Amino acid sequence: MRSAGRVYRVIAALGATGAAVVVLAVAVAVRSLSLGGPTPDRLLQACREVVFSGQTGISALVLALTGIGLAVLGLAVRSAVRHCRAQRAVLSSLQVQRDTACRGTELRVFAHQSPVAFCAGLLRPRVYVSTGALETVEDRSLAAVVEHEAHHCHRRDPLRILIVEVLSDCLFFLPVMRHLRERYHTLAEVAADEAALTVGADRRSLAAALLAFTERPAGVVGIAPERVDHLLGERPRGELPFSLLMAALVTLAALMAVAMIVAHTAAPGALSVAVLSAQACMIGMVVLPLALGVCLVALTRRRWQGARHS
Repeated sequence: MRSAGRVYRVIAALGATGAAVVVLAVAVAVRSLSLGGPTPDRLLQACREVVFSGQTGISALVLALTGIGLAVLGLAVRSAVRHCRAQRAVLSSLQVQRDTACRGTELRVFAHQSPVAFCAGLLRPRVYVSTGALETVEDRSLAAVVEHEAHHCHRRDPLRILIVEVLSDCLFFLPVMRHLRERYHTLAEVAADEAALTVGADRRSLAAALLAFTERPAGVVGIAPERVDHLLGERPRGELPFSLLMAALVTLAALMAVAMIVAHTAAPGALSVAVLSAQACMIGMVVLPLALGVCLVALTRRRWQGARHS
């Protein structure tokens, strides 16, 4: 389905752009840092610079760019590892009994009393079907589900979903990524339904399968309302959130601008890591008491208002 493919291409393009901007920003920040120890006079001067000066502002930008880069890298690794472990845990828990085929699609049959079917595997996706599905689901509904999961295999949707999940998790400063992730999950399922209909499955059998195959492993998309609407003849909604897309582009442009400011202002190796740490500590010593004071004032005011109304 073109709408699912379009959403995936938008995610991939926006994710690649965001990753490129983050890498550039981190490279600029690292270029400005020096691992050598500062002179005592420079360290003392940094400790006295509580109010932002020009140099302190550049230091804050470098710290922000470095923090964003480390956060993006850490979240990307965590998301990929978590997704791979979840899929490996699901597959290792299955009691695979035999391999069979249905309408040219290879199936791995595992022992489970409920009707379950899903596609798993990143590089070599396979269709897994439970014994309960083979024993209790009528042939037409089972064939429709097999065609549905076969489409996921042909499109390598497990790998696509991994990419979408990682980009959505690591680019946390772009809220549109979470929205696009949900849209892609739904449209990928709708596209698989449509593929099952085009190869001979009827809407009634596929609708019955939606009700029969209600149990799925963790991490697999369930029944979305748009799938039911699609089976009733309605076109799936493929619109993109242009307002969020524009906000994402503005955010990336701002991040790029910050990187360019740092690149043109700070000379290579001009900022010491020890000096930045000292400045960050001094800023924290100023901001933290102010934040605590605001919280205490707000809490006292809320309690006073509560006692007044009681």
